[in-house]
Amino acid sequence: MVGIWGTGGIGKTTIVKAVFNSIRHKFEGNCFLADVRSKSITQLQETLLFDILGENLKVHSVDEGVGLIKTRMQRKIVLLILDDVSDSSQLKNLVPSPDCFGPRSRVLITTRDKRWLIAHEVNEVYEVKMLDDRHALELFSLHAFKRNEPPSDYLELAQHVIHYAQGLPLALIVLGSHLFRRSTEEWEATIGSCKGGPQADIHRVLKLSYDVLGQDLKELFLDIACFFKGEYSDHVKPILEACYDHKTMVIGIAQLQEKALIRIDKDDHIWMHDLIEEMGKDIVYQESPDEPGKRSRVWSEEDVDYVLTNNTGTNKVIGIQFPWLSSTISLNAKSFSEMKNLRYISMRSISFSGDIDYLSNQLRWLDWEECPLQCFPSDFQANKLVELNITSCKIRRLWEGRKNFSRLTCMNLSECESLKELPDLSGIPNLKELDLSHCTSLKKLPDLSGIPNLKKLDLSCCKSVKELPDLSGIPNLKELDLIGCTSLKELPDLSGIPNLEMLNLSCCVSLKELLDLSGIPNLEMLNLSCCVSLKELPDLSGIPNLKELDLSECESLKELPDLSGIPNLKKLDLSGCKSLKEVPDLSGIPNLKELDLSHCTSLKELPDLSGIPNLKKLDLSHCTSLKEFPDLSGIPNLKKLDLRCCKSLKELPDLSGIPNLKKLDLSHCTSLKELPDLSGISNLKKLDLRCCKSLKELPDLSGIPNLEKLNLHGCLSLKELPDLSGIPDLKELNLSGCDSLKELPDLSGIPNLKGLNLSGCRSLKKLPNLSGIPNLKELILYGCTGLVEVPDSIRFLHNLVTLNVDHCSNLIMFPRKINLKSVETISISYCKLEEFSEVGKEMGFLRDLDLRGTCIKELHPSITRLIRLGVLNLGNSKLATFPKILVKMESLRWLSLDGSDIRELDESVENLIGLERLDLSECKNLTTLPCCIYGLQNLTDLYLCNCSNLARFPTNTKSLNVDGCSLSLPKLRALYMRGCSLLSDCDFLMTLDCWETLERLNLSRNNFVSLPACLTKFFNLKTLVLNGCKRLRGIPELPPNVDLYISGCESLEEKFLKRTNRGTVIEAASPSPHVP
Repeated sequence: MVGIWGTGGIGKTTIVKAVFNSIRHKFEGNCFLADVRSKSITQLQETLLFDILGENLKVHSVDEGVGLIKTRMQRKIVLLILDDVSDSSQLKNLVPSPDCFGPRSRVLITTRDKRWLIAHEVNEVYEVKMLDDRHALELFSLHAFKRNEPPSDYLELAQHVIHYAQGLPLALIVLGSHLFRRSTEEWEATIGSCKGGPQADIHRVLKLSYDVLGQDLKELFLDIACFFKGEYSDHVKPILEACYDHKTMVIGIAQLQEKALIRIDKDDHIWMHDLIEEMGKDIVYQESPDEPGKRSRVWSEEDVDYVLTNNTGTNKVIGIQFPWLSSTISLNAKSFSEMKNLRYISMRSISFSGDIDYLSNQLRWLDWEECPLQCFPSDFQANKLVELNITSCKIRRLWEGRKNFSRLTCMNLSECESLKELPDLSGIPNLKELDLSHCTSLKKLPDLSGIPNLKKLDLSCCKSVKELPDLSGIPNLKELDLIGCTSLKELPDLSGIPNLEMLNLSCCVSLKELLDLSGIPNLEMLNLSCCVSLKELPDLSGIPNLKELDLSECESLKELPDLSGIPNLKKLDLSGCKSLKEVPDLSGIPNLKELDLSHCTSLKELPDLSGIPNLKKLDLSHCTSLKEFPDLSGIPNLKKLDLRCCKSLKELPDLSGIPNLKKLDLSHCTSLKELPDLSGISNLKKLDLRCCKSLKELPDLSGIPNLEKLNLHGCLSLKELPDLSGIPDLKELNLSGCDSLKELPDLSGIPNLKGLNLSGCRSLKKLPNLSGIPNLKELILYGCTGLVEVPDSIRFLHNLVTLNVDHCSNLIMFPRKINLKSVETISISYCKLEEFSEVGKEMGFLRDLDLRGTCIKELHPSITRLIRLGVLNLGNSKLATFPKILVKMESLRWLSLDGSDIRELDESVENLIGLERLDLSECKNLTTLPCCIYGLQNLTDLYLCNCSNLARFPTNTKSLNVDGCSLSLPKLRALYMRGCSLLSDCDFLMTLDCWETLERLNLSRNNFVSLPACLTKFFNLKTLVLNGCKRLRGIPELPPNVDLYISGCESLEEKFLKRTNRGTVIEAASPSPHVP
């Protein structure tokens, strides 16, 4: 993690944007979280998860988001930018731990406060310094004069300006833009306004550009600063135009850009710098510092709550916004009654109680998710309203009668599940978008002829709508979305909407037929997926401009009509059409690029493909009845051919007719016995032959020299590989589960190989020389039970990151010394290996070393060279002694010696200063623990279960002192000592300062008679397990709400149960050996 800190406006964001754009392509995933301070944690977590995983996950709580980040991203190599962090909780909940992302991930954090970086233990902290005078003058000149230096007659004036800007880039840019093409007199006046010495308030400097604006432009600027930063300009402009006039809005946006007060990015978002936003909000704040209801704009949670709860809003308020209110506001009928000039309301996910009987007729923008209104007030006549967005609210009807909203262009009522009907819409003739999606109680629509300019109508998931009204009154409609209208049985005449371009009827399960489509000749996309009752299609010649036709999962569709009437079709999806037995002539759709016939299980053959020469993607996966192929030479532009799970396919045709093929998937073609000559597909990059169980050999591979990925997983009959030198660009080779493979060919011909998976190759007895694949990053040998040794040539794999040799049960030899400078994970578990290598000085990146179940008796002292080692696992090994740790190891967090032959821990174990978890369970030879165990200040979990010869737990901490203070275990949360049968008492628990953080204590199956009375002071204890303590006679008073497990405590007297019954007493056995 790298922290970048410095004052606002100094260029922190500019720096991380430049870094992000230059290196983002080097990571598996990347995410730039901008303006962190102004967003909720859950919203940021959702954005992070979406950007990295590509999944639109809903995060319901901060803790849930933390859990998802930890579990879903721990192996992802990511680049994450956290821009403008203002609180330690943001870091804690977005980057919960240093290893929550995969190794070699990078996190860059910008902040104005260095404290947050120190608190989160950020590795490197970089302070962005102010510009020196030379660079400041150059930056200023670029904006003031459009050149690198000022003219000679302006030099002295320019030097005065940079003196007042104090080297702050933002101030230099704003002042330079403000002074562009101004006279020397205007320069002198500006410099005079800056006076106040070098420490002049930056807001006052930035405000110079604001002060020269006209009144309308000042108001427009404040609107953007308070409400519209980050919004799409196309969304904002109509709203602002309704407040001012068109000319003012257009000129105003342009002038604000020229003065560097705002900018519009390439994605059409309106942005302004944080300091400029703060300056604008400060101007509003100064209107009435003590009474928010007398300011023109209200946006903070505290002020919104105060104004609405106490009914202190006045006619000065023109806008009120807060997107992420966390508390409940109690509205009363008069909450908005005095805000007569209110133009903007924008609030999100707010819990309100009460009702509203007044809304301002000056409203231009009403954006209120979960609005408490059940109906708009009868006197609501906002004839300047541009956008009405009241999603997920309890509204039952909008208004009574007819309302005149002539400026309204967008109305979003999605997820208003109580809405049963719409009013007369004739008073909103300029409406362009109407979203009624998920209005599940809505049964019908009113006459639509009053909204002739409608372009988009969304009725998706309106499950109660059975029919549509006449559509001829909305002739300009371009998009009609009816997805999930499960009660809709038929469509009306479509000839009245001739401009329709998109028609989505997906999941209209009651729809049995379509009427004539000739009335919508401009249709480009038709989605009929999952229309399971649809048996046939009408004539398609009336929609000649159709580009996409989706008929996937139309299970009742048995045949297709003539396709020659849709010559511009580019994508045809017939996947899952289980009743479709044949595909008609395709020569009428020569522009087709994608054809999906996957899961068409009744399809036995394909038509001639020569009529679709532009085809690039052909998916025939899971066509289980398909036995043979037509000639492929008619589709020379094909790039992807998917034949997965075509189980009846025994052979492939000649492939030379598809020379541009890049991906060929034949996985699970279990009847395929051989491949044809591959030299005709020389551009192939990926060949997938997974689970082709009948495939006995591969053809010559030299004809596909560009191959990068070859997957032969589960090819059980494959006994040998051909020469690989003909595919020098190969990067991934998967041979896992090739049971019959006895040896590998020479690998020097594939020097670019990065991943080699040989797991489960049980007949493989040795590896070839590995020096010829120096770029290898991952080597998987899991379950190669015939393998006896890992060759010494592994030392040439300087780029190796992961080495897995788990469950190679006959492995006895490993190189005596390794120095793999890039390796991060080594796993050599459950084999006969008796000695692990000496570790070289360059192995500083190793984080995880797993030697479980080996015959290793001791570790080489060089183990301490692994300065980044986080996990060391020697469980169930023959390890008898643990090496002396002569240097402090900060990174080792998890040490597992469970089930090993360890007899004792050396006192030097206290140098494992970062250790959090120590597992010594099942160590039958362990008789005692050293006192230095109390020196492990970060230890949270200690496992000693079934250490049957452990007779003593150290109690004396007086001899352990650091600067005169006795040590304890200040972070220990869990102590598991089940089955330590030689322990006769628990006196070690009497050292209270060692156990004050303890939450879980397992002492089951032990022989002590009583417990110390001090347990009553273990205030954080939540679980105490005493199952099977047959000699235990009494239990002291316990802290409140402790779950107590006492199954099998045969000698326990009833009276002690009554004394301890302050939590839950559970007489059944605990569900887990460690955690009840």
